Amino acid sequence: MRAAVPSRSRVLVVVLSLLCVSVALAESAAAREPDTISRSGAQFMLHGQPYRFTGVNAYELATFWSVNAGCGQQLSDAQLDGFFSGLRPDSVVRFWAFQALGVNKQSRTLDFTGLDRVFTAAARHGQRLIPVLGNQDGTCDDGHWKDAAWYSGGYKSVFNDDGRGLNVVSYSTWVSNVVNRYKSSPALGMWEPVNEPETANCPAGYRGSACYGHQECPDGAANTLRGFFDAVAGQIKSLDRKQLVLSGVIGTGQCGARGGEYQTVHASRYIDAGTYHDYGQDDVPVPGDQWNGFRVRVQQTRALNKPLFTEEVGINASDSEAAECVDLATRARLLGDKLDGQLSAGGSGFLPWFYAPAMAAGCRHDVAPGDPTLTRLHDTPL
Repeated sequence: MRAAVPSRSRVLVVVLSLLCVSVALAESAAAREPDTISRSGAQFMLHGQPYRFTGVNAYELATFWSVNAGCGQQLSDAQLDGFFSGLRPDSVVRFWAFQALGVNKQSRTLDFTGLDRVFTAAARHGQRLIPVLGNQDGTCDDGHWKDAAWYSGGYKSVFNDDGRGLNVVSYSTWVSNVVNRYKSSPALGMWEPVNEPETANCPAGYRGSACYGHQECPDGAANTLRGFFDAVAGQIKSLDRKQLVLSGVIGTGQCGARGGEYQTVHASRYIDAGTYHDYGQDDVPVPGDQWNGFRVRVQQTRALNKPLFTEEVGINASDSEAAECVDLATRARLLGDKLDGQLSAGGSGFLPWFYAPAMAAGCRHDVAPGDPTLTRLHDTPL
């Protein structure tokens, strides 16, 4: 039986209906998009405008001793609110979202209480988060040093090198769980798969953080790291198409991202921005050499049409005259010089290491309430 041919008027009605739906969806997406950190080439965007940011690392925010094993000091609800409200609106805060902080230490089951309170508090005060989903040396996580084998596929297995039993699913499964849980949070800024990734192997007799200083860089390290980003950052993108993904790379010449390898790794279509960590050159605003310096990283990411920002920068200081290091005011000045210098050199953001609810004794990186560094971050024109 021959199908009936629809009239021109019916076809026109259907076409117009589809157009209306398409326009409505496009308008809805456009309404959401300005509230998500995106990028236009080598520039971050937010609220429909070019976006440069300040903020701070506060790795310990998910610590919640009654539920998880913690990592660093716990902030009370009032301290969390005070911390987020003291930052300029749309600041960026980077914190640990490792699996060990999302597992109940009693039942050994997934428990997102500690992470939930961070996202809730940040959203309440209009701040943006970078949750970091794994750690190179396994500290505060599974204790496992991430070697070439791990980056080549070992991340699909469960590790318990520190004997705490706080990793109950593979890293790959953890990534999916976290992304699906928080991808719609208004506080989500950008994703980061691993803190300071490098594809170095650890010699026998060493484990976890003890591997630093003894690493062995194998052949093909850059291809291994690039393959990991293609797979895991791609996995994140398949679950969350809106938010950007960062590399988390130190950027000063580590295994897998030395010299020109940095550009090779960041050429992954799933990595949206480059990162740089600045330590050890306290009085140099724009640090590094001609192979692995900050200016080189700016050139490399610009060649890829992607932004770069200073993801960590630390200077030891003390609030006690007895300590043999600079005072808080001097550190604030030095960090301010770095902030101005690195933004002027092409950086898009600046996050000191690290916020603490109270400063410990001695020379420390701690930036606690009342530290003039926080005022400098808040008031610097962007």
